[in-house]
Amino acid sequence: MLQNSSASVKLVHIPGHAGIEGNEIADVKAREVARDLHTGRISVSNDISVYDGYKIAAHMLKKSWQRKWNEENTGRFTHSLIPDVSTKIVFPRERDIGVSYCRMLLHDTLLNDDGYRSGIAETRLCSCGEDNETVEHFLLQCPNYNTERSVMIDTLNDIWINSREQRKWRLDITESLLLAPYSDSVCFTKKDNRHIKEAMFHFLASVDRHL
Repeated sequence: MLQNSSASVKLVHIPGHAGIEGNEIADVKAREVARDLHTGRISVSNDISVYDGYKIAAHMLKKSWQRKWNEENTGRFTHSLIPDVSTKIVFPRERDIGVSYCRMLLHDTLLNDDGYRSGIAETRLCSCGEDNETVEHFLLQCPNYNTERSVMIDTLNDIWINSREQRKWRLDITESLLLAPYSDSVCFTKKDNRHIKEAMFHFLASVDRHL
């Protein structure tokens, strides 16, 4: 069934508690309590609700997922943009723009710098001839898209002028600002973040590049 559904199965060895004193003590105590509950020697005074059970399970699952994400060897660029697994992502309505955005988050685009690394491009150099065609170069530097980029920059400046912290900080337009989701920024609100992403999505649509 897993093969038919094209599922990818990864077997991971989880070390047992044997030989770890604290874990062995916890195992013994857990078995004692389970046996006493089963025989009726002790009882739980307050039954847990189904809602609370789901809430506890969700909390444990999130902690496990976060720990795996923090310790994983791959995906470190994406981790730098989205360190919290519960972060909500702003996606565009247009599917092709959403695909391009996801590819940029994953550092796996059709731009020459990524393409050369994966073997589908003969050079890392951008067609403008000024630098390697990285995501940062494409979004912020390539002269091929100066006209479209100026519209995005103007929008970002308008967002900054109306932001709550604009007098305390200098606007620094970076790859991270455009790609990374909102994460309790001191400069921008969630609403600001949505407008920033919409400006970037409009840029992607206007340059007509499928990444």
